[in-house]
This record gives sequence, structure tokens and C-alpha cells, in this order.
Amino acid sequence: GGCITTGMATDTNGDRILVCLSSNAIVEVATDTGAAYVVDEGELSIEVSCIAAHPTEPNTVAVAMSNGVVKLWDISYTRREVVGSLNMDKKLPSAMCFVSDTQLAVSIDRSDTGGKSGAIMIVDLSAPDNSDANAPGRKRKGVYRKMKITKKLHNIGKGCLRSMKMMPNGKYMAAGSE
Repeated sequence: GGCITTGMATDTNGDRILVCLSSNAIVEVATDTGAAYVVDEGELSIEVSCIAAHPTEPNTVAVAMSNGVVKLWDISYTRREVVGSLNMDKKLPSAMCFVSDTQLAVSIDRSDTGGKSGAIMIVDLSAPDNSDANAPGRKRKGVYRKMKITKKLHNIGKGCLRSMKMMPNGKYMAAGSE
């Protein structure tokens, strides 16, 4: 048994590809050299279900876990840590995309619609709080971006949503279901 890719995203500059593996690891691959770096090794009992790169912050990615938690990561070489976290109330994320700089769309399993169709949660993100960015060592580590569900869109497609993308003009989102 090898690893299966469960999600992929590229940063806004196209400098790196982020890959989620069924082994729960998140790997960053440099597009110019092909060098690979492990961002996080994950937890054995929790799978990574999907990943989304922030549209304007090349070091920010959202990662959804099989336990219903969405984590916001700072993957810059100086931090490489979780900077925001949101519990989706035991609803399992199946796809994600950033709607804007401050909003993330997260599709969840069919448990929210009685098993009939997909649902999307719109999550608002606070701006980065860099007030202690110059603090030495671990004092600057920790969650510093708030995440809050602000809208719920129900009855999207048939079955679970597996893919979501924003159109380049930022006006429309495409979603695919099973």
C-alpha cells in the first residue's frame, strides 16, 4: 500500500505545489527544483480531506480534516504552523475554495441535508494579527486568525460536493457533486 493524493493546490505565485496524502501528510513541492518538504506529518487517525490555497497570500492555505476541523496554515519558512482553526460541528468537509481574501467556502457531507444533497458553509476569516510578529522564539506562535461560519447554503447538487473552484473573475463558483 502506497499513499494516495487526497488534495492538491498551488500557491498564488505558482512557486510551489501543496499535496495532501492519504498518510495524513502535507507536502510542499518547489516547482523550479522539484524539492519536496514535509509541512505537517498529520495524525494517524485523522485524514486530510482537501486543501485550498489563499488567493493573495502565498503562505496561507486551508486544510480540512476528516474529523470536521478546518485549519488555516502559515507555511512560510519562518512559521510553518496552524494560525486558525474551526470545528465544523462534526460535519465532514469534502471540498474547499477561497471565495475572496476574507472568505472560505467549505462543502460538507450530506449529513446537513438529510443525505440528499450537498451543502456549503461560508467561513469568514479575520485579517492576520501580526502584533507580536517581532516577538522572540515561540512567543509569536499560535492561533492568530479568527474563523467563523457566517452562511449556510443547502441543497447544492445531488450527493456530496467533491470539487469547488472560483472563476477567475471572482463572480461565480463552480461545484461538482458525485
